[in-house]
Amino acid sequence: MTIQEIVRKMTRKNLRQNLVFCFAVAVSIILSGANGILLFSPTVTQVLIADGSTYLIAVSMYAVSALGISVFLIYVNTVYLKNKMGETGILLALGLSTRNVCDMAEREFALLYGGSSVAGILLSVPAAWICWSICTLFLHTAETSFRIGWKGVVFAAVFAAAAGPILWLVNKRKLMRAEIIRIMHTKEEQEVKGSTKIWPGILGLFLIPAGLILFGWSSKEDGFLGQLPFLFILVSILGIFLIAFQVTSVGNVVRHFSQRAYFRQLLFYNLIRQKGKQYTLALFVSSVLIAVTIFGIGFNSSAFIEMDYFIEKSPYEFAVLTDEREKEQVTGEAIHGLLEEHGLEPRRFVDGEFLIMAREHRYPDPSMNEWGSELITSQSTFLALTGIQTEIPEDGCIPFQENIGFADRESAFRTFTGDTLLYHPDLSEDLVLRTMDGIIGENNINKSVAVSDLVILHDRTYQKLSRQITGRYKLQGYFFDVNAQGSEQEQAFYQDLRQLTVEASGGMIWDNILESAVAVKQHTLGIGPPPEDIYIPYEGNELYAARWDTLYPFSRADASANKLETGAIYILLVSFASLVTFLAATLIISIKLSNTVWQDQQSYQKAVRLGLSQKDLASLITRQIALVYFFPTICGCTAAILLVHQIVGATAVSQVKSVTWVAVLLSLAVCFLQMVLFLLLRKRAVRRSIGLVS
Repeated sequence: MTIQEIVRKMTRKNLRQNLVFCFAVAVSIILSGANGILLFSPTVTQVLIADGSTYLIAVSMYAVSALGISVFLIYVNTVYLKNKMGETGILLALGLSTRNVCDMAEREFALLYGGSSVAGILLSVPAAWICWSICTLFLHTAETSFRIGWKGVVFAAVFAAAAGPILWLVNKRKLMRAEIIRIMHTKEEQEVKGSTKIWPGILGLFLIPAGLILFGWSSKEDGFLGQLPFLFILVSILGIFLIAFQVTSVGNVVRHFSQRAYFRQLLFYNLIRQKGKQYTLALFVSSVLIAVTIFGIGFNSSAFIEMDYFIEKSPYEFAVLTDEREKEQVTGEAIHGLLEEHGLEPRRFVDGEFLIMAREHRYPDPSMNEWGSELITSQSTFLALTGIQTEIPEDGCIPFQENIGFADRESAFRTFTGDTLLYHPDLSEDLVLRTMDGIIGENNINKSVAVSDLVILHDRTYQKLSRQITGRYKLQGYFFDVNAQGSEQEQAFYQDLRQLTVEASGGMIWDNILESAVAVKQHTLGIGPPPEDIYIPYEGNELYAARWDTLYPFSRADASANKLETGAIYILLVSFASLVTFLAATLIISIKLSNTVWQDQQSYQKAVRLGLSQKDLASLITRQIALVYFFPTICGCTAAILLVHQIVGATAVSQVKSVTWVAVLLSLAVCFLQMVLFLLLRKRAVRRSIGLVS
C-alpha cells in the first residue's frame, strides 16, 4: 500500500471529524457576518444615531461576540489538531519527515478552512435575511425592510482571512515538535494548574460587586472621577476572570473546610484540576458572553419600560405643538371643531405659547460649557398646564424638568450653574436672568412631548420677550382630555387631527426646529456650518415622525398601541446581537465539554477497573459537565443583573426596579434554557462514555 493510499484511507476514516470542523468554521463566519450585516445595515444606521447609547452597546456586543467566536475557533482548531495527531504518528512511523507531514497537513487545512470560510461568507447574507425576516414577521413597515450592511460582509472576510493563518501557525508549531511517543499519549496530556491558593476566588467575589458599585458612583461625578466608570467595569471583569481561575481548583477550597467532603469526591476534583489552564479561558469568556447577552436586552429594555410608564402616566390624553407654518390651520377652534365632529367633548383644554431659544449649559469647568436648545414659557401658561403656582422676579427664571429618575435636585439642574444665559437671533444681546430653585415635576406635563423641560419666566418678562421674537421661533401648544364613548371614536379623531397637522405643514417634517436658535448661536461662535432648516417628507417616514418629530400630535392610546413598533429597530438589533453572543457562549461550552469527555476516557477506564460502578461514573461525568455548563451561566447572569442595576441607576431612568426585574427574568430564562441543553448533552455524553469503557 502506497503512502497516497494510506493518506486517502485515513482521510475517509476522519471524514466525520473534518466535516464537523468545516461546519464549525462556517457557523463561526456566518454568525460574525450576519451580525455585522444587520449592525451596519442602512435600515439600522438611518434610525439609530451612530453615537447613541443603543448603537454603541450593539457595536460593543459585536466586538465581544467576535471575541467569543475567536475563542470558539481556537477550541475547534484544538480538537481538529488532536484528531490529526493520530495520522501524524502513523505517517512519521512510516518514515516521512516532519516537514513533509506539515506540508500535507497544511494543504488539507487550507482546503477545509478556506472552503468553509468562503461558504460562511456567502451564507452570512441569506442567514441575516432569514433571521431578520423571522424577527420582523409581525412588523411590516418600511423602517424594518432588510438591507445589506456590506461592512459586515467585509468584516467577516477580514476575520476569516486573519484567523486562518493564525490557527495554522499554531498547528504548524505543534506538528513540527511532534514526537511519536508523545502522540501515543495525547489523551493523557493535561494542563494542570499549579496554584492551590484560594485567595484569587475570594478576591474575584469582592471585585465583581465592588467594581460595579464604584461604576455607579463615579458615573454621577464630574471631573476626574467621571472619567473612571469604564475602568471600574474592567475591575468587575477581572473579578470574573479570577473566579473562573479559581473554580478549577474548587477541590482546594472544599479541602480547607472539610477533608471528608474532599476525599469523597477526590477523582472529580483532580480531573477538574488537571485541566485547570484550559478551563479558565473557556469559563471566563463564556461568562462574559452570557453577561453581555443579559445586559444587552436588559439595559435596552429600559427605553421601552420608560416609554410605557410615561405614556400611561401622561396627565393629558392629547397634546399638539404647532409652528408658524401650521398656526393658521391648527388652532384651538379647529381642534374643538374636530372634537365636535366626532361627538367628543373636552374635559379640560389648555393652550399656551412657547419660545425656542438657546441656553448656555454651564459646568464647574467653564471650558466644557456648551449651547443647547431650550423652550421658554410664562408662569401663567405653566400654572394652567401644571397647576403649580410660582413666584418669579422679573429678572429671574425657574427651570422645570419632569422627574426621569434624578437622584437629587443637583443632578437634575447641574447645568444651571450661576445666572442663566439665554440667546435668540432676534435679540440685540444675550439675556441674563437670575436662576431660582428648580422644580422637578411628577407627571405634571406629558413626558413624551418636548415641553416636559422648560424655563419659566415672569409674565411681564415673557411678554416683553415674546414681542421681540418672530413667529418662526414660537410654538403654540394645545393639551386636552376628552370624554370618549369608545376607543374607536378617539382613534378616528386622532387620525383626523394628525392629518390636519400634516396638511398644515405641507407634508414636511421640520426636523431641526428645536435646534434653530442654537444653530445660529454656534455659527456666530465659529462652530458649525451656516444654519439651515432641515425638512423631510412625512410620507415614508411615519415611524420616524412618531419617534422624533417635535410637532407630531400625541395620543396616549395611539402611543401605547404603537410603542413597540416605533422602537422595532432597537428590539431587532439588540435581540439579534444578544442571540449571537449567547450562541457563541453555548458553542464554547459545548466544544469544551466534548474535549473534556474525550480527554478523560482513559481516566474513566482506570476508575472502572478499580471498581467504579456505572452509576457512579455517570454521576462523575454529570458533575464535570455541570461545572462547565452552569458556572458561566450563574456567574454571567449574576454579573449582568448587577451591571444592569448599576448602569440604569446611574442614568436618568426612573423605573430602575422594573428594568432590574427584566434582567432577573431574562436570567431565569437563560438558566432554564441551559438546563434543557445540559440534560440533552449529559445524556449523550454519559451514554457514549459508558459505552466506551464497558
